[in-house]
Amino acid sequence: MDDRGHPPLTGLDEEHTLLIRTDFTDDAGWVDALTRATARTEDGMVAALRPVDDPRYDGMTPEDAAELASHGDAVALLLADDETVTDDDERTLCVVCADGFDESFGRTFRVVPEEAWSVETDLRLANIEFAEFADTADAGDGVFRGF
Repeated sequence: MDDRGHPPLTGLDEEHTLLIRTDFTDDAGWVDALTRATARTEDGMVAALRPVDDPRYDGMTPEDAAELASHGDAVALLLADDETVTDDDERTLCVVCADGFDESFGRTFRVVPEEAWSVETDLRLANIEFAEFADTADAGDGVFRGF
């Protein structure tokens, strides 16, 4: 458990990325974000996401998530937080660097669910570094919408 009582994260592996629900105020918002993030693209691409829908993670911050994941094999985590469920248009997800060996550890940016496959796949396969995605997002409004 972390300082806020969140249990250890399980399912941290090199084949999947966790998509953790951290806000439980809007079930429809969560379902919409999850559906959009796990949908197959026109090109047949799909994110290898492992959804975590557990109220024990309610209110978990990106910092908490990074710390909980830092001892596993995860490169990044995606969080469906309060901003996700209240943004009816884009449903942006928070991406957190969870690689304790990366200088970006704990850094975040947001991604539209339709581009979650790109972020998830390229980070997991080490095709693109976390900082490149984050810098691209930061050059705009903080949301990654694709290259």
